[in-house]
Amino acid sequence: MEIKLLRQLFEEGVLLSASVAPAPMSEGKWVMTCNKANGATEHVTRVRDNHVKHYRSLVGAIADAKHIGFQEIKLIIP
Repeated sequence: MEIKLLRQLFEEGVLLSASVAPAPMSEGKWVMTCNKANGATEHVTRVRDNHVKHYRSLVGAIADAKHIGFQEIKLIIP
């Protein structure tokens, strides 16, 4: 889901938490997932093609999490 939509869901109270984990089969890259109140999860996706966004650094993932509205995230270390 695009960051713009995730931000709206956060403001509405639908998103509970976010986690950043190593991207599968992509060494040195990270993905972020957001957990919804109904138990579902949403991956952050790119606007241009709707594929899961792979971050080159944790700093980028943290910046997007902050932009969505999160003040803390869960980091999964490989």
